[in-house]
Amino acid sequence: MIGIYCHHTSRFSRNTGIQRCLRATARALAAQGEALVPLVWSERADGLALAGRSARLHLADWNGPPLQAWHDQAPPPGSWLLVVELISGPHQPSQAWLRRLADRRGWRLAGVFHDAIPLTWGGEPAAYHRVYMRGLADYDVVLATSATSRAALERFWEQTLDQRPRARLHTLPLAAEIPGTSRRRCQFSPPQGPLQLLCVGSLEPRKNHRRLLQALAWLKAHGSLRAELQLVGWPNDERVVQMVRRAQRQGLPVAWDDAADDAALVQHYHHCHLTVYPSLDEGFGMPVMESLWFGKPCLVSHAPALQELAQGGGCVVVNTTEFMDLARSIAHFQQDGSPMQALHHELSRRGLTTWLDYAQDLLRLLGE
Repeated sequence: MIGIYCHHTSRFSRNTGIQRCLRATARALAAQGEALVPLVWSERADGLALAGRSARLHLADWNGPPLQAWHDQAPPPGSWLLVVELISGPHQPSQAWLRRLADRRGWRLAGVFHDAIPLTWGGEPAAYHRVYMRGLADYDVVLATSATSRAALERFWEQTLDQRPRARLHTLPLAAEIPGTSRRRCQFSPPQGPLQLLCVGSLEPRKNHRRLLQALAWLKAHGSLRAELQLVGWPNDERVVQMVRRAQRQGLPVAWDDAADDAALVQHYHHCHLTVYPSLDEGFGMPVMESLWFGKPCLVSHAPALQELAQGGGCVVVNTTEFMDLARSIAHFQQDGSPMQALHHELSRRGLTTWLDYAQDLLRLLGE
């Protein structure tokens, strides 16, 4: 039996990357026949409690696990407690408390490590994240989403721990699959009309919408913009929201969908010719793999985790800290269809994993 900590996902109104990862992982584990128990933090009870019906219905949204996938009994000794969410901040149990609970109940503790990004940006989130990353050392198994995130966690442990970590640390990249959607192998055809660009990601400074908008503005100012941009992502930072609104007022061809469900996201992928992911830092880069799953090539930044993804083909790595590099890349695809055709050819030969593949590998690593 596997208990899944789902406190935030069971109530959060958005389906961001970690929420998508939890839903897809739980659904795939249930499809493998695993008995799953949904657990949430109960401050009143100072412990973990079973998620109620309304929480489970919310988990089923966005192609999450159906209501009947969950079990109502507490995991017995010998079970795994799987933590996909980020256990950080003042409204979550501490990592030390979670370890003590697991030991008291005879559970083994496994966590998915997404990234060390908050350490780079500093402030209060960085302090919470250091505590979170130290706590992972006391898990039984930790699954890093990329070689980049694994290396960051290993460096952090080496620099901060006085003893060898208890945890077995593995690299287990997330799946490419968009839950509920079959893989598309789109045939290349030259764009008829403007090049349709899609950028998926929450509106916050790290996602680097600023440089993308600057690239479009430069092309427009020089009379060479033959592209339209669709943004998809929730408004996580008002400064970036205002940046997008200003670009729209200035006449840039930018549309923004701030609340796309899975069906709308699929339509956006279907409509675009090329996706752009200019993020300055990532632990994995789920929108890149989802773009490839949908048969659409992607311009990605030179962040290490995104370079990992680009190695398999179908991507072009761009220095997105310089808006002119982005502008040149977009202009290149506007003018010549051969680079797009080459990327489609690479994509047709690239193997992409499903969430069922991911769940099977997860279970194998837990069983080692």
